[in-house]
Amino acid sequence: MKKLIIYQEKCEPIVLFDNDDRSNEDYIKETDEAFHSQVITTLHTTDGSVSIRPGKLVSILVQDALQEPMDDLEVPEIKSPETEKPKKKTTRKPKKKADEKKEEEIDIIKDVD
Repeated sequence: MKKLIIYQEKCEPIVLFDNDDRSNEDYIKETDEAFHSQVITTLHTTDGSVSIRPGKLVSILVQDALQEPMDDLEVPEIKSPETEKPKKKTTRKPKKKADEKKEEEIDIIKDVD
């Protein structure tokens, strides 16, 4: 049983387990390909899969691990981008149509000197 801890920039570590009998050295050689890749890499284990952006990859720690119950694992919180603040509701006065003109009082001058 292998325990993989994947460290990326500005992220919590990702912990995966893999039922693999290879030596740590052989296992590391295979995971080493993720560092040299120019595209997003997917690592598959018996515990799960993870897609990694190589430019953000800092390190991968491979350890021999005893079988650990999955309930006891700490799952890192996935941080989502900040949500936009809710916009304030504004009430607008309905626009008057062009045909609806205000009636204004007009002074009419009748006598001119």
